[in-house]
Parts: sequence; structure tokens; C-alpha cells
Amino acid sequence: MENERITFNISSSATRNLTIDSDVITFDARFDGKSMSVQFPPEAVINTYARETSEGMAFQSESDAMNNGFHKKTLRKIKPRI
Repeated sequence: MENERITFNISSSATRNLTIDSDVITFDARFDGKSMSVQFPPEAVINTYARETSEGMAFQSESDAMNNGFHKKTLRKIKPRI
């Protein structure tokens, strides 16, 4: 972890059950010998990088988006209808 950011190696040799959907990215991996499931929203991805080709793609960070007039998504709790 660096600057409150985590870098994940999500290659097929490092993860299992990798799923990339429009609303969530999930995979299983081992950290310090412990098997864990990881889930995060695609909006949390700041950049991608392919070690094999040394090519990558950067995405707009949340702070950059806020400065450009985009606002953070929020969740709210609602009461179920009976």
C-alpha cells in the first residue's frame, strides 16, 4: 500500500475466479498465505499496466473528477415497502 492506494497483480497466475463486470471486479487470491476474496468497484481503478508489453492506461482519479465537476456516487439507506 502506498499513499492509501493498493496495487494488485490480477494476472491469471496470481488470481482465481477473476470477474470484471460493469459494477464490480472480483477475484480470489492469497495474501501472506491466506486465501481471500477481493471485491471493488471499477471506479476505484486508477490505472492498468501490462508487464509483458510495458503498456498501460491511466484513468481519471476521484480527486481529478471532483475538480472537473463530477461528483462522487453516494449510497443511501432506504426503508423497504411493505
